[in-house]
Amino acid sequence: MPLSSKTLPSSSPDFRILQPLTFLKILSLIAVSVIAVVAFAAALSPVLRELLPHVRRQMDLGTALCALLSAVSLYLARSRSSFTERRFSYLLASIVILISSFTLLSYLHSRSAGLHLPTSMWQTATFFLSLGVLILGLRIERPVLSHCVDLHTALLCTFALVLFYNAALSALHRLDLAVQTDMPCATVSCIVLLAMVAYLLRAERAVYAVLFASGIGGKTARLTVPFAIILPAIRSVGRGNTHTDYVTAVTVLVVLSLLLLVCLRIQGLEREVHDLSLRDELTGLYNRRGFYVLAEQALRLAQRSGEPFSVLFLDLDNLKQINDVYGHETGSALIQQMAAILCDTFRETDVIARLGGDEFVVACKASSAEIDHAIERLQNSTADLNHSTGRPYNLSFSLGHATNDYLVHQSLEDMLQYADQAMYKIKRHKKLLSLSTNSDTRNIPIQI
Repeated sequence: MPLSSKTLPSSSPDFRILQPLTFLKILSLIAVSVIAVVAFAAALSPVLRELLPHVRRQMDLGTALCALLSAVSLYLARSRSSFTERRFSYLLASIVILISSFTLLSYLHSRSAGLHLPTSMWQTATFFLSLGVLILGLRIERPVLSHCVDLHTALLCTFALVLFYNAALSALHRLDLAVQTDMPCATVSCIVLLAMVAYLLRAERAVYAVLFASGIGGKTARLTVPFAIILPAIRSVGRGNTHTDYVTAVTVLVVLSLLLLVCLRIQGLEREVHDLSLRDELTGLYNRRGFYVLAEQALRLAQRSGEPFSVLFLDLDNLKQINDVYGHETGSALIQQMAAILCDTFRETDVIARLGGDEFVVACKASSAEIDHAIERLQNSTADLNHSTGRPYNLSFSLGHATNDYLVHQSLEDMLQYADQAMYKIKRHKKLLSLSTNSDTRNIPIQI
């Protein structure tokens, strides 16, 4: 029976679509930084305070500091950031959480004392508190925690949209864009831009990636989701309201979630149809075509995030002789057993394929040390299988591997060629050793 094979996430983003958005993310973070620095300087300098009184009213000192720290933290949290940059990003996010938490507690204390403070104070503090927490969890990929981060992202973006709609509708209702709303324009702009950047960063590894995926599911999402986003604004304008209530926002969030689920289902069905031409019938693994399609994508993801990438090339020993002596059904069973061991040894996100005949290949995000450890597990599993069956023949293989490290960017074809050459060196060595010692190749240890 075909094995359940390893697959990549069905909602993996197409980086040909995401790539143009990289410039938008950087431009948004620069805009937020400029606004925050100007407001910060105006708050500290009496001279600038007199020259730029309007700027001083647009953003207070705490909000400007949180906006600036959040912009830098989001930039350092990008996919290609180093380990040190990510740690510094988490430090800045933690500072944002502390500042916004203090502001929120001060607001609650003042309200309990009977003081009437502007609503924008708790709204801004709540946003930056949520944003700081989100930055800390942007890279989480564990199933349950990942869904929690996805929900947090959705709530944060919905909150930012509500603040934007309220400011825009209030100004539109008064037909005077210069009129000050409860939430200053500069603060609203920073909130919306920061929420957008956080969403785009999370979309690279979350359920929202369907918006940036190729195929029918991705196109459907890109066509329908914008209409759901602008729905509350259209509804409020039609009723002559000056604000968008949170009940409407929650309704839109539910509609958006249903749309994304439908689009994910469409993409899943599309992937199943597509997989019919990418699978090996005997093992259920990817075939040659499927391997090149998915391994190329996995390699681009690794290079984009600055992670090492490895390719392992494996060839079964003496399969022809086993077929001649024991029949092709026995050889097919050996191929299936090898596929099962590969699936048990490597991760679900790794690309495992049968290139044809007795050749297998694995592509994965792994350093040279990690791939050596995986090879050791592979050899131990094979030895356990041979020991438990007691057959007159053993499952034996030769393999080679190549690693694309953090600095050197090789093509997938070059890595395959190198791994293939390394595998054939081992295979020739085993044959020569077998001829010289007249021993069974199944007892020769594999060394890479």
